[in-house]
Parts: sequence; C-alpha cells; structure tokens
Amino acid sequence: MKKFTITVVLILLSANTFSQTEAVTGEFNFGLEKTSLKQKLPDNWLQWGSSGSLLSIDTTNKHSGNNSILIHPSENRTKGSFGCAAYSIPANYKGTAIELKAYMKLLDVTDGTIGLMLRIDGASGNLQFDNMMQYNITGTSDWTQYSVKLPYPVNAKIIYIGAILSGKGKLWIEVRPGENRRCDEYCQVAKFCEQRKRYLEKLKSYEE
Repeated sequence: MKKFTITVVLILLSANTFSQTEAVTGEFNFGLEKTSLKQKLPDNWLQWGSSGSLLSIDTTNKHSGNNSILIHPSENRTKGSFGCAAYSIPANYKGTAIELKAYMKLLDVTDGTIGLMLRIDGASGNLQFDNMMQYNITGTSDWTQYSVKLPYPVNAKIIYIGAILSGKGKLWIEVRPGENRRCDEYCQVAKFCEQRKRYLEKLKSYEE
C-alpha cells in the first residue's frame, strides 16, 4: 500500500445525497490539467447535484494553473438546489488523518452558501464527512485557500473530494496538488476540531 500523502487542493450538502456507484478513477487529475475535447469538466471529474446547475471548465478565470471549474445555477434554478464538482480517489493509503485544500473564488453568492467537501466511504456507506456548509460562506471574494480535515478510518474504501454551490451566484474552484502535505497525528485533527468548535460557538454568540 502507498504511504498516506494526500491533502488535496479543492465541497457537498448531504452525505446521503450522492450515489456510491460512481466509478473510482485510478489516474489522478487533481490539478484539472487533463481535459478532453467536448467534455464540460476535466477528465474524471464528476457533476453531482441538481439538474438546474451548470458546471464547466474555465480557462480565463483561474488562480495559478491552466484551468478552474466554474459552478453556477441555470435560469431554471429552484430553491434548495445545488451544484457540485466531485472527484473520487481509491482509499489505498495508510495514515490517521486526511486534509483537503482548495482555492475558491466567489461572485455574488446569495440564497445559499459554498463549501469544500471531503467525504470518506466504507463498504457499507459514509464513514466521515464535512462540507463546510456550517460556515455559511457567501458574498464575493477573490481566490482564497480553504481547507477541511477529517480522521482517516482504517476501513475506508473511497475518498470523495469536491466543491459545492448551493445558492445563487458563481463559484470557481482550482486544485493545486503540490501543496498537499501528510497528516500523521490524530492530535492535529483533534486540535482542528476544537478550534472549529470554538469558532462556531463564537459565531453563535454573535447571532444571539
């Protein structure tokens, strides 16, 4: 088995929303560089979500690579719909934690939010999942790096990464695989979870 060395640069709404029957690719295309003629997404990338969402390769609006993925709703968007660009990775790694990173750019995101997705499935379903929806990221912002970190189950079979737009507006995603790093110690994840807990408590106090 390979050493666990992934922390990918690149979101979801519900862990139960997506099918587990999608093909798992063995040829990585984290950086979105491999594309095929007449394909709306980079090779091996998947479109999840509602039919009212539009996904495409953008060669103009990008962070530092040749391509980004653009997600935006169609004119027929209904409330509660969302679009997600997803990528599957076989879980044949050793390690105790996994961190996912992505650069994302927002334009006029309202009536919903965006997020970075990390989902780990086992033989019988979802084992670990985070989509950042709890942070309610909206509005307009230039390219910013986001990250999410989860414990890595020993019985993991498939890893899904992705980005999601659940509202109006536009979202661009770009993956930079060279910035991934290894997460060996579970205590790093525990520290991250504790920091996130304090952050959410602080947000709640502002709302009150």
